Amino acid sequence: MLSIGYIMSEPQIDYISNDMLFPTEREKLYNKFCNLIQTDFKLNRSLVSFQANKKEPFYRWFKYKEGFSKNLINYFLDKYSAIPGHILDPFAGAGATLFAARERGWETTGIELLPVGLYSIKARLAAESLNVIELKKEIEKFWQKFEKHKSDENIINHISITRGAYPQENEDYLNKYLSLTKKIRCPDIKIIFEFAAFCVLEESSFTRKDGQYLRWDFRADRSNGNSTFDKGEIKNFVAAAKNKIQEISDDLEGNTELNLFPNVSIIEQKFDPTLLEGSSLNILPKLENDKFNFVFTSPPYCNRYDYTRTYALELVFLNNNDEDV
Repeated sequence: MLSIGYIMSEPQIDYISNDMLFPTEREKLYNKFCNLIQTDFKLNRSLVSFQANKKEPFYRWFKYKEGFSKNLINYFLDKYSAIPGHILDPFAGAGATLFAARERGWETTGIELLPVGLYSIKARLAAESLNVIELKKEIEKFWQKFEKHKSDENIINHISITRGAYPQENEDYLNKYLSLTKKIRCPDIKIIFEFAAFCVLEESSFTRKDGQYLRWDFRADRSNGNSTFDKGEIKNFVAAAKNKIQEISDDLEGNTELNLFPNVSIIEQKFDPTLLEGSSLNILPKLENDKFNFVFTSPPYCNRYDYTRTYALELVFLNNNDEDV
C-alpha cells in the first residue's frame, strides 16, 4: 500500500514531556508510517482539482466539487503502478477513481456513504448499458410531450433547508419534468432523464455550494434582506436540463464505435466497479487482507465541510427527508 501525503516537520525539543514518554495514538500511527510518506512537488491545482473534469466526457456530467480529476488518477497510476491490479477508494464520492482506473484495466472497488455519490455512480453505469439510438429517440419524444404535459404533482418534497430554493417557474418545471419521466418505460433511460435534472439543480436554484454551507442568493428572500450575495444568472430549468441530457447523449454517442477502455485489450477488460454502500469505518475492517494493490482516495474534510447541508438539494431530490439528512 502506498501513502501519499506530506511530512510533518519535527519540533525543536530541549525538554522531556509526558507526550514524549507516552505518545498519543495519532503519533504512534504517524511514526509507524512516516517512512512511507512522500511529498509530490509536481502537483498543482490544475492537475488535482475536479475543475479539470469540466471538459472530460462522462466526468463532466455532475459537478462534484470535492472530487478530483481523472488526470490526477492517471498521473499516480503511471508513476507508481503501471501494471493494472485491484484499486480501492474508501471514500469514492462520484466515482472518479473507479472509472478512471477501470479505463486502464484495473479492477475497482469503492466505498461511499453519501447517497449523492452513490446515485452518480449508478447513473453513469446505467448510461453505459443503454442503447444510444433509443436514448436519442426518447429525447426527441420527451420534449415534444413536455409542453403539453399537465401535472400538479409535487414530486420534490422539500425540507426546511431547501424550501424556496428555486424560482417558482423552475420549481414548477422541475416537478413537471419528473412527472413526465415516470412514463419512460426503459429503466436505464428513465434514470438518465432523472439524472440530467439532478445535475442541474444548483444552477437552476437560488443557491450555490460554498464548502461549509449552502449560500443563498439575495433574490431568494431567505435572510430578511441581510444578504447581498448575488450568484449571477439563475438558469432556466428546462434549458439547463435540455443541455445536460444532450451532453450525456453526445458523450455516449461519441463512444458507441469506440472502445470505452482504450488502454485495455478486449480480453482484459474490466466492467462494473464493485460499490460498497455505507461507512468506511464499518466496511474496511471486514474486507479481505491483501485484496488491493493500490489505495487512492481523498478523505472527507472532517469538521470543516457539512456535506449534507451543501448537497441538500440533491439529497431531497433523492427523497431524503429531514431525519435522513
